[in-house]
Amino acid sequence: MEGLLTAPLVVFDYFANAMTLLGWIINNAIWNVMVGTGIAAVPFITLVLSEWFKARQEGDEAGTKGILTVNRIETRLYAMILAYAFTCLPLLQVQLATADIDESRSLECGTRQFASGGWSEGAFGATESSIGGQQARIPLWWAGVHAVSHGLTAAAIHAIPCSTDFESIRMELDLHSVEDPGLQQEVGEFQRQCFGPARNRLLQEGESIEATRAVDVDWIGSNYFQTTPGYYDSFYAGRPIAGFPYDADRDVSRPNTGPGMPGYPSCREWWSAEGVGLRARLHEEVSPGFWDDFRSVFTSSEAEDYVIRRLVSPRSGAASGNLDQAVVGFRGLDGGGFWDATVTAGAMVGGTLSILPFQAGMDMLKQALPMVQGILVMAIIICLPFVMVISSYSFKVAGM
Repeated sequence: MEGLLTAPLVVFDYFANAMTLLGWIINNAIWNVMVGTGIAAVPFITLVLSEWFKARQEGDEAGTKGILTVNRIETRLYAMILAYAFTCLPLLQVQLATADIDESRSLECGTRQFASGGWSEGAFGATESSIGGQQARIPLWWAGVHAVSHGLTAAAIHAIPCSTDFESIRMELDLHSVEDPGLQQEVGEFQRQCFGPARNRLLQEGESIEATRAVDVDWIGSNYFQTTPGYYDSFYAGRPIAGFPYDADRDVSRPNTGPGMPGYPSCREWWSAEGVGLRARLHEEVSPGFWDDFRSVFTSSEAEDYVIRRLVSPRSGAASGNLDQAVVGFRGLDGGGFWDATVTAGAMVGGTLSILPFQAGMDMLKQALPMVQGILVMAIIICLPFVMVISSYSFKVAGM
């Protein structure tokens, strides 16, 4: 029978492949021990003894008890033999194949996406059925259960509409921060010298603000402030900024500048200048790999603005050590003295200590769940011989 009967089964990842294969190898070893020691025959002996004892307790009426006892033993024996044959005898050689998963599509959709074209041929490919030379075998019933359950699971997953996994994108984005201390300082200066005055001017005008505009003017890269006359085009940096050359028409009356030296850009130039503006420099703080994945889902520049907005938001700023929140908070860029600095540092440490364990724990749990599932499946497979023997080869226990 060796090599004649096979069970070509499918799993969804290589870890589950290894755990399932190892589980059945250990299952086979345990079952061989039970058969060799006679433990596997104990339920049959128990059946005969229990029926004989029950008949002895009930007594003999016109010689019919013996026939009834034999009938009961025969009926239960047939059922046990069927359960024994289908759930315990490892008749089929396991051949595990790992489904070919489209990783990029899976990341984009948030659910497992199967690639078209068949199964992968890796270290545990379709022809592998052993570990270290030990063959794995599986009973008929459990092979059917595996095939049906994984088939239904794959069909259910395939039916889930592909939607963007915004939570994964957010978590990956939260891993980025403004690492350059000089850029952190410059963002804080922009908040104080550009965003703060522009927002104050908008509020002082006393006009009602639409909901969409209210969201836009709530961060330093506001499109409204950049494109509307009287806002970013009317305010200037408070010091010469590297990358913006001296402009005689603009900087002639300003200190610490001159021909060949950095000048004082307008807030619009300071933010949006190609290559040297704050937006371009913040854009470079995000890894190219993230941008590649992000652009595969979002194509508009507004979406990129959202990434930069989250990068410089108060939440992101505190997480990355950026305490320059002169406009958003009540403390200015200069810190306000030793006490304010101490309070700020304490708040940052306390907030980080309270938030990071939760966020890290959730991310670790999400990453570990497939491995936990694989280990649990292996544990269940290993326990099957004990469960079936203790249940006296019960159809109900096997789910038949």
